[in-house]
Amino acid sequence: MPGKQKLDSSVSALPVTSTRVSNGLYLPILTGAALMIAAGAGMINDHVDPSPAITGSFALIAFPLAVLLAGIALACLPFSRTGRSVWGAMFPLFGFWCALSLLRTNYLWSGVMAVLLALAALAIGKLCDTSARNGWHGLLVVGCLCTAGGIVAAVGLNEYMGQIRAANPGWRVFANFVNPDFLAGYLLTIIPLTAVLFLAIPADEKRRPLLLLAGLGLTLQLLCMLLTQSRMGLAALLVGAIVSVSALLKSGRLAGPARRRAMIMGGLVLIVALGGIRPILHRLQASGAESHSGLFRLYTWQGTARMASANPVLGRGAGSFETAYPQYAITGYTQHAHNGYLQLAGEAGIPALVFLIISVGWIVAGGVRSLQENRINSEAINGWDIRLIQCGLLGSITAFCVHNLFDSDLYLPAIALSFGACCGLLRGFSGLKTGEEAVTQKSAGIPFLPRRALQAGGVLLALVSSMLIISRETARRAAEAAFEPDYARAISGYKNAASMDPLNPEYPLNSASLQALSGDSEGADRDYRRAISLAPIGKAYYRYGKFLQRHDNISEAVRQYEAACVQDPHSIQNLLALADGYRVQGKPARAVEAYRALTVMSEGPAGKIRAVPEVVDWEFGDAWLRLAEMAPDRNVSALTRDRLEHAVGILQQFWRGRGGDIARIRVRPDILLRAGRVYIKALQQLITECKQTGDITRANKLQSDLDTLESEMEAEQIAQEELTDSG
Repeated sequence: MPGKQKLDSSVSALPVTSTRVSNGLYLPILTGAALMIAAGAGMINDHVDPSPAITGSFALIAFPLAVLLAGIALACLPFSRTGRSVWGAMFPLFGFWCALSLLRTNYLWSGVMAVLLALAALAIGKLCDTSARNGWHGLLVVGCLCTAGGIVAAVGLNEYMGQIRAANPGWRVFANFVNPDFLAGYLLTIIPLTAVLFLAIPADEKRRPLLLLAGLGLTLQLLCMLLTQSRMGLAALLVGAIVSVSALLKSGRLAGPARRRAMIMGGLVLIVALGGIRPILHRLQASGAESHSGLFRLYTWQGTARMASANPVLGRGAGSFETAYPQYAITGYTQHAHNGYLQLAGEAGIPALVFLIISVGWIVAGGVRSLQENRINSEAINGWDIRLIQCGLLGSITAFCVHNLFDSDLYLPAIALSFGACCGLLRGFSGLKTGEEAVTQKSAGIPFLPRRALQAGGVLLALVSSMLIISRETARRAAEAAFEPDYARAISGYKNAASMDPLNPEYPLNSASLQALSGDSEGADRDYRRAISLAPIGKAYYRYGKFLQRHDNISEAVRQYEAACVQDPHSIQNLLALADGYRVQGKPARAVEAYRALTVMSEGPAGKIRAVPEVVDWEFGDAWLRLAEMAPDRNVSALTRDRLEHAVGILQQFWRGRGGDIARIRVRPDILLRAGRVYIKALQQLITECKQTGDITRANKLQSDLDTLESEMEAEQIAQEELTDSG
């Protein structure tokens, strides 16, 4: 009917809006700024080293600064009636359960940081939900996410070009993240969204620059993704792409300009793949290292499953994985579980995992239903096709969920906040109404949480993050003073940082070390005890034990080493210190027992399967050497030689790999020289043993190795002195 057609036309021409969302532009601007700042801090949130040689000022404060902006935005949240939904209540329950799990933690500060990250991600999700219900504001947040991804990718490509100039084409880029796999985890959350943004930009002259920028950003992100050489990252991205394409086809959104751009994008992907596939093929050919990596993950999953099954309700406390997992581990040290779901269950309990899965599933189901409804023109904002954006969000969320089967992306601020944003945007865009529907639209905010509660939460986030910013910057300046060295100013700085962040054990530990160097033994002892009271973990016990041993209190030092080994029974550093402590204490039998435990460990999964296979645990070689020197059966030449051969073999492997990229990053120069001295000692003793048994050929070969090693050690010492002078 003509009248009905006229009415439909007028209704569909109305812009997307929402009478319940009357917020100003400040909300998406603050949210987008928080997401872009967080993208610059790819570091793991519970490891913040203020050393100026390691971490810059921005990397230290980026996460709390992003939380500050999110808190301010949440505190200024506009009025909206809050709907009620049983499924939607799972998100608040997830945050509550993570906080409740802190009752079980032995490292409260790390737990508080983990809960802060979870609450910040929930806050970002709520802000994105609110922004997306005003279509323009949601698009602004999407643009910020894609821009941040493009900038991170550009940083990664610049890093790779530097390695190309250094003739290192096999380099795996990590940009501002702690490793390439985490960079891949971030990019795969952004790439599907950037791809659909490229399809959704209206086809007119005014928006052509946006189209070119989106295409450039997508190209950079795809190239950088390939150069991470993350096999699981690429697999997860492929799954996310399949989900996005399926959603596009089923919703009928690939038509007109979008179809033509999709064909262009397909060609672009092919070109990028052909240009960047060489590093991936090179990595796949390294089957030994890759099978090693897969085996380490498998053992870690088994240990984490044991941790979760032993603590099914509240876990061991949010953020506690690094300090709690060693008691369930099969292999050696790892900072994360390489599976976000298992790690969450082990830390915060199985209920927290269930709440999170139900929450994300509820949002995804709502997005799918929204696409299936496919209202006439309800997705158009002056030519922008919001349903295309929804398809990309479905792909991003899927890719994230798949990748968390192989890595713990939930624990990185940049990835967690971006994932929260994707969930919030999908939820908000799914609730868009137009025309006459918008007049009667009912709200669907976060259930069971009134606006005042959300605003109070925003104020709390802003206050906590402000204190973190000040304390971290104060600690950074203290670290600079320690490098000068100005111990008095550095100690004062760490104490000031501790007053603003009183749960952080790192500040009293650093202050204690500096007080010991400056001769204030009483102050150092007091701060070491303070750190242990804050975090009774292996690291704190070990450092206090070292302090006590230097001050000839060997009995108390041994007690601290024993406590450290209880907390972390697979720590080579703790076990070696304990064995050395027994030897100094005059308990050779117990020392031999501890050294023997280390050598047994070196022959098992904890010694053979490492998180970073390129870096050998040289301390095992030291243990074999000490056992050869101290064992009661020293007079049995064959057995002694066998132990010395083990020591030399491990130390030789470590020394030969010292020039690798990962080794240069992970092994401090002073540790390298210490390992070299142990290697020299092991060679000297093995040469003597070979001569005594008449194996002159072997002795001559070892002597040649020793001569080479001594010249290499001299070169390393000169290089370290030059680096110290230039620094």
